[in-house]
Amino acid sequence: MNLSYAEIINQHTGSGDCFDSFDRADGLFVLCDGVNSSKNGGKFSTLLCKTFLEQCTYREFTKTERSEEFSSILFSVHHNLKSLNLGASSTLISVFYNSNFFELISVGDSFGEVFKKTMDGDWRHDFSMPRDIDTNGNPWQLIGSEVFRKVNYRQFNGSNRWCIFLMSDGLGNHIKSGDLMENLSLIRSDPGNLDLRFIANELVNKAKMSGSLDDISICIIFLGY
Repeated sequence: MNLSYAEIINQHTGSGDCFDSFDRADGLFVLCDGVNSSKNGGKFSTLLCKTFLEQCTYREFTKTERSEEFSSILFSVHHNLKSLNLGASSTLISVFYNSNFFELISVGDSFGEVFKKTMDGDWRHDFSMPRDIDTNGNPWQLIGSEVFRKVNYRQFNGSNRWCIFLMSDGLGNHIKSGDLMENLSLIRSDPGNLDLRFIANELVNKAKMSGSLDDISICIIFLGY
């Protein structure tokens, strides 16, 4: 399996809060976006990233109940972090991968977009991770908040070439739906780290030019099976 990735975290047009957090380990990427309304939003998102990654790293997953196991981990992390009384909460979006498949796990309003390479070498959009937003576009559930009811989960067969975009709303809300495909289509061969870094920079700059005042964060992952 070929793996390439690039991340850009906490970019701003102004001073910014730096409330987004990113971490990775072998087989796992995690991006969290702490709420800006709390002074501890950045601290909470960092703790969430670290704790979730540690729990997943040491967990022995079964082959059939993976969705339930990720939910169990996140609800446990939620209760433990909430007991710290930081008065903060955070989104989470994560990619877990191995040699046979990969999975998307999310809570909150961060963006997860999946693209698949076709037999003729073109990229096509395959899936958008559900976002937990209300009719006003605000997140209705977050880890650490009073409302946390479910974990969004999706598994993908590893028999293709995939490109996954994980984005905070500071980026995802400020780019057009075709911007991801437009940049990805420039790369015909399997992208390397520098290719993905180029795309990430292009998208960050688009978000800045579109007027994003939030923390701007993105992680792009290529998996070639």
